[in-house]
Amino acid sequence: MNSNQISKAVRLALVAGAAGAAITAQSAFAADADQSASADQNSTAQLGKIEVTGTRIKRTDVETAQPVNIITSTQLKATGLTSIGDILTNITQAGAALNTTFNNGGNGRTNLNLRFLGANRVLVLVNGRRWIAGLGGPGQQGVDLNEIPVSIIDHVEILQDGASAIYGSDAIAGVVNIITLKNYNAAEANAYTSIYSGEGHHDGKVQEYDFTIGSAGDKSAVVMNVTYVNQHEVWASARDISQEPIWGQGPTSGSSATPNGRFITAPFNGVCAGSATLNPTYGTCDMTLVNSPKTGVAGSANGPSLGNFRQRTSSDTYNFAPLNYFVTPSERTSFYAQGHYDLADNLTFTSELVFNKRNSQQSLASSPLFLGLAGTSFVNGQPIGVGAANPYNPFGHDLVGSVSQWCVVQGNCGTNPNDLLVFLGRRPVESGQRL
Repeated sequence: MNSNQISKAVRLALVAGAAGAAITAQSAFAADADQSASADQNSTAQLGKIEVTGTRIKRTDVETAQPVNIITSTQLKATGLTSIGDILTNITQAGAALNTTFNNGGNGRTNLNLRFLGANRVLVLVNGRRWIAGLGGPGQQGVDLNEIPVSIIDHVEILQDGASAIYGSDAIAGVVNIITLKNYNAAEANAYTSIYSGEGHHDGKVQEYDFTIGSAGDKSAVVMNVTYVNQHEVWASARDISQEPIWGQGPTSGSSATPNGRFITAPFNGVCAGSATLNPTYGTCDMTLVNSPKTGVAGSANGPSLGNFRQRTSSDTYNFAPLNYFVTPSERTSFYAQGHYDLADNLTFTSELVFNKRNSQQSLASSPLFLGLAGTSFVNGQPIGVGAANPYNPFGHDLVGSVSQWCVVQGNCGTNPNDLLVFLGRRPVESGQRL
């Protein structure tokens, strides 16, 4: 009897001990679970936003995180600019590139030049796909950012480093991905106008009008945008800084090609025409016409007669700057439409339609003419002389434009006196400006 009671007591103690251990283990497991859940919540909260831009091809180098700058639509509108090209040229990575302030050499385009590596080394994407680049020669390479209306842009992603290993040589300088509105379920209209106003000038008016409408559902969406932009010109003559070829140097910084012409000759007899005097150091005459020859005839007071020449001075240079644009005029009309439909969880049909028409203009002074021995110093110059039989040659003998012409070739320089035409420059203002 005593042994049975003892065995029962031992069994009861073992059961109680096992139950207590189970309760302790359960409490410890619950505490560990609470700590693990808390740690998971903290680690999840510390994760940052991941931006994915560009190609969908899954590769290790593509999946690697790259530093990206993001400009939102609110920030774009706050700039007060009507071209995404003008906005992007103000970022710190951008260098000088074609835009509407380029008159001599511009063509109405606005390119992006990251890190001064050239616009053709910047990859421009729209919604992750390459945009159409220029097909022509110099000045036509790269994407014309005026084609993409600002009002349709949701945000812009700018890769802060080169990406040639991923995209190829057109991404050496960097990548810009322009993301347009997608799931847009509203209608919006905007009107914007501005003008340059200062001391004595009110010009460069800019007008921009756009209308955007869209509808979005669970599986599909469509958005359309119409934009009109009209940027008026600003003439170089309207600003002190641009009304002279080189600011602060006055008329002496102008061109040698003047309406009355500049004639530098080396006369065989050492006598200059008219009231011009010989430069003893170089043995040359630096002359211009007293009266413009554009309506004159040979031998008349307004024509190329010997008495119509005088000494040329530095004040005779031609100021071509006022006939140039400081800001070129540009008028743009664009239509954009985008739609998508989710065919399946991982299959979406997307379509984009873009129409863009731009009218722009550049203006330069009349194209100069450069002849004579020094004419080859200019791009459009030629070492052409003027023969003695030319009715507009009042000197009575050949004006040789090169040491390889006329008497040198014929071997009769001693019997056929001539003057060396060192330089002849003229600005044919009667032909009008270059537009």
